[in-house]
Amino acid sequence: MGGLSTHSEWHEDHRFRQALLHMLAETTTRTLPSDTYPIRIVPDAVIPGTPFFVTESHSGVLAASSWMVATSIPCRPGSHCSCKSAEVEPTKFLYSKTGVHHLFRFGQIPLARTPERALGVLPIEEYPFYSEEQYTSAFYEGYADYVEAVARRIDPTDYDPSEKVDKIIGTMTHYLQDRVPIVSEGFSQCRNEGCPEGSPLWEIHSTPGRDGMIILWMDHLHQIIDSNHFDQRVMKEKMEAIPFNITAEHVISFYHLYKNYLWLSHHPEDSIEARWGLRKCEMILSQIQSAKNSIGFIERNYRKRDPRYADFAIQQQQEVLRRLHEEWNGLNVKDRKR
Repeated sequence: MGGLSTHSEWHEDHRFRQALLHMLAETTTRTLPSDTYPIRIVPDAVIPGTPFFVTESHSGVLAASSWMVATSIPCRPGSHCSCKSAEVEPTKFLYSKTGVHHLFRFGQIPLARTPERALGVLPIEEYPFYSEEQYTSAFYEGYADYVEAVARRIDPTDYDPSEKVDKIIGTMTHYLQDRVPIVSEGFSQCRNEGCPEGSPLWEIHSTPGRDGMIILWMDHLHQIIDSNHFDQRVMKEKMEAIPFNITAEHVISFYHLYKNYLWLSHHPEDSIEARWGLRKCEMILSQIQSAKNSIGFIERNYRKRDPRYADFAIQQQQEVLRRLHEEWNGLNVKDRKR
């Protein structure tokens, strides 16, 4: 690297750029299980700067922790967040089915640490706020789902369900509207050039993190509406009044996404119709394979280093498979042949 030229402008500095490329190639979430520890879900522990897992290979960082100040879906780049630059918005609410962790890094834990702690010499149980409660079924007993359990522990205010529904729909509308040009640009770039998974173009134009958050929020929206016995006709009318122009000729509504959010495609080579949940059968089969691949990934990368997390993450994927097979079995023969 000593032979590379330098420059006062970083983008012209070949030595800096080479060092940056090397660092980016080494940056990964693979070490997160060994560099983090589970914490109690309490306001003093879950603070801005707290990292969380979005999927088995992506992470995010919490920016704020008050539920009703939410203005966007949670996605803030962490060590290797699944968000792309075009997708990044301020986080206002923590949501992760795979748990909340503190990193072993200075500035991430709000308590003073000795050098021994920084080096990870002490038993993990002696770290601040250490707890495995979030991995137990008792953690969300009495709550509708994991999201509500986390939210009520961080912000126990009893908000009006109608206000929560309006807040989520408003946030999701902005988030989904931002997805329209992302999908359009990705399809335009990838239909001719090809964007195989793992390629630079796939990393730029795919939306696994964004779509994962859509699924999580839609799940929670369904839960609030169903558990509070909202008038389904009124909800349908409210959602159908929110349009998304996914192409110049094709408009879908929020209600379509509310009913078909599980069938969104994050792959930029797929058709725009498939990207927006209009190819249900194709997506069921694709997601079944993806869930199986995820289980294999978890086994290979986490089984030895963090078996408890591996069990938890695989349990989540098995539930995904159960739901997918149930949905597939509910389709008629005509639908399957389309």
